Amino acid sequence: MKEYANCKSDSSLSGGSFPILSFRAETYCCDPHHGGLRGTVLSTVTRRNNPVKRIAIAAVLLFTVVVPAMAKTHKDVFNVSCTTLWPAVKDVLRNSGKYGIIGIDNTEMTASYNIGGSLGGKRINSLVLNAQGSDKCELQVQTAYSGLIHDDAGDFKKRVDESLAKLTPPQPAPAAKPADPAPAPAPKQ
Repeated sequence: MKEYANCKSDSSLSGGSFPILSFRAETYCCDPHHGGLRGTVLSTVTRRNNPVKRIAIAAVLLFTVVVPAMAKTHKDVFNVSCTTLWPAVKDVLRNSGKYGIIGIDNTEMTASYNIGGSLGGKRINSLVLNAQGSDKCELQVQTAYSGLIHDDAGDFKKRVDESLAKLTPPQPAPAAKPADPAPAPAPKQ
């Protein structure tokens, strides 16, 4: 502990210097007559803020505003029923190797999943299928980010198109009508 020149006792009995303690930016006198550690604040030192800390705080505040502004809902309509589209969506989520499934609800036809890795960062996306009549289905994908580097909704739609083509059996071409039989030759007379 240091002695502080201005930290003198108010009592004429002891008449000496008392040790001081520094906590954070304030210096306290340890004179028992001043109340010990809860004693008089002798000086307040203003410290410079760490510039790295200020930059980090500014970045966090910026991302709290910017990231939600980039979140979008993308809507695509498929010319198949939702009961046909849903297996293709589940196939993409389970078998493409690109997505981590957070949750799937078969009755509501909704799913939440994450995508991305270490460089692009993990992003959480959600989707829902909405029936539009009996023969059309709308796929809504809510993405955390879509930009120049990542197009989560577009990439997902491409994979669903590929899976749908794979899972949907090709429609058989209508059977060709047999050719009209040649007219019977007229009988000779």
